[in-house]
Amino acid sequence: MKTQNIKFPLTFFAIILMNIIVVNGQELPVDKETGKVIFTEIVELSDNSVPKDILYNRAKEWFVKAFKSSNDVIQLDDKESGKIIGKGNFSISKSMWLTDSQVDFTITIMVKDGRYKYIVSDFFHVSTYNEKMYSGGSLDDEKPDCGTFNMAKKGWKQVKEQTKSTVDNLIADLKTFMENGSVGNDDNW
Repeated sequence: MKTQNIKFPLTFFAIILMNIIVVNGQELPVDKETGKVIFTEIVELSDNSVPKDILYNRAKEWFVKAFKSSNDVIQLDDKESGKIIGKGNFSISKSMWLTDSQVDFTITIMVKDGRYKYIVSDFFHVSTYNEKMYSGGSLDDEKPDCGTFNMAKKGWKQVKEQTKSTVDNLIADLKTFMENGSVGNDDNW
């Protein structure tokens, strides 16, 4: 009998602990120095002999494939320094806590021989339904600019969760493309 009584509290405690880990795992990465939401990493390729020019071309092609119009997204394109900066956005799913909206962001890719660095930052929530009344503003903030009366805490949390999920997918796509991109490999057709 005593072991049955012990199993329930241990199981209950384990479920609570797992929920805490899952909820905390959904939080956006925040730079400790600036307090800003930022996704960044230096990625070493498995083949570290890939030259800077090839990686630059892969990054440029990735922009073309990842966004509807790379010409509208790319703000800086400097082949010599190996740096591309773009401004993009993605839609946030409408819910009972959110109106139609999007999150704007900046993405920077810098390349060197055998490696590259990406930075995804400057996240800003904008309502496409009523910008003045329902826009959350900078995702760096704990509360939305429009106030919790116009956007419930659950809505602001939903914006941040969808941002994390979308950016994680965008980064995974970038990493796959930079590792195995078709640029430079299209000669054998």
